[in-house]
Amino acid sequence: MQLKLTLLLAIVIMASASFGQEVNSGSMAHHKSLLNRNNMDTTVRPGDDFYRYANGNLLKNNPVHNFGTTRSSFSELQGNNNKKLHDLLDSVAAINNAPPGSSIQKLGDLYRSGMDTDAIEKAGNGPLKDRLDRIDSIKDVDGLLAEIALEHTEGLGTVFTFNVYPDEHNVGKEMCYFVPGGLGMPRECYHDEDSRPAKIREAYKAYVRQILSLIGDKNVKDDA
Repeated sequence: MQLKLTLLLAIVIMASASFGQEVNSGSMAHHKSLLNRNNMDTTVRPGDDFYRYANGNLLKNNPVHNFGTTRSSFSELQGNNNKKLHDLLDSVAAINNAPPGSSIQKLGDLYRSGMDTDAIEKAGNGPLKDRLDRIDSIKDVDGLLAEIALEHTEGLGTVFTFNVYPDEHNVGKEMCYFVPGGLGMPRECYHDEDSRPAKIREAYKAYVRQILSLIGDKNVKDDA
């Protein structure tokens, strides 16, 4: 009887050891699969550049495309989508006999007008003249408010935007959000007197003057 119990205990111990070894070997195999040595560049000393050592071949085999500054699954998706849209618009723009008023005719005309850089350069700020003259004629707060209201009817988010988004506290509900906008710089850069915001303000003024000059504004002043 004692011998049977001893043999049974020995079998249980051996089975447990065998099962543990399988589990451990499976875990080791799993852990090994998490590290792909093909992505490493072992020609680089880890003490010199560990990032290149760990990712060197991955970087070599996955160069950044010319349409972005990074490469990831999302940038691949965006790049491929943009290419398909580009090809589609090119094909639509090549159609010269689209029915007047059709979506194909409208898309083709819009795309061709955007790609015709010679015509854009020749037009200058002419298409904006009426709007710029209207803004220049503002004399008081009422005029400013009227312009803001008018631009909102044209789809421009001047000073603020209005949108409907899921409620931040309950995603099952939709909420109306007013979002401030219309500033070209961080808010503190408009009123802080520290040296850094002051430098940013001056650089921003130079940038605005340059943009106005590029669109043909003859009234740009250096001290504006």
